[in-house]
Amino acid sequence: MSKTKGTDVMALRGLVQEKGPAAENALSELLGPRLEKIYKHILATSWTEIDDQAAIYQAAAQVLFPGCDDCLTKLGAALAEKSYSGIYKIFFRLPTVEYIFSRGALIWNTYYERGEASIEPISEKCFEMVVRNFPELPRSMREVAIGHYTVILKLTGAKNIRIDMNESDPLAWRWRASWE
Repeated sequence: MSKTKGTDVMALRGLVQEKGPAAENALSELLGPRLEKIYKHILATSWTEIDDQAAIYQAAAQVLFPGCDDCLTKLGAALAEKSYSGIYKIFFRLPTVEYIFSRGALIWNTYYERGEASIEPISEKCFEMVVRNFPELPRSMREVAIGHYTVILKLTGAKNIRIDMNESDPLAWRWRASWE
């Protein structure tokens, strides 16, 4: 089983706490004792089973964005906005979009135990983020990534962002990003 870092789960705890005790109780109910323990005690540097983290995201998305069709993408965006605040907002404005995403591809293994991430340019304002050799990356995690990528692009000043996920090849998950 593959593992991932708990960094975003810590950001998630902040989002749920901001919603108040009702949201915390609802999430607790959805998670059950085992996942709740992981959720409450994970550290940013802790490794956790990716399926457990995916289940935590699915439950949290239901609580934070009830009845929403793209709740996991919205969750990814909310996590990124929480994580990339303060000085990060300035940092993302300085380099090019390509530079930021190429650095992200390089640090993939800081957060994920498996897979190799890369950027494939398509045109001046379009590229694909590709994760190879990680077929078990859960769909929910791939949807959360759309929200993350969207926020990062917004922080660079990009407008009219579109991100399409291509799931046709589980040995090469692809997110095509285009913007103005």
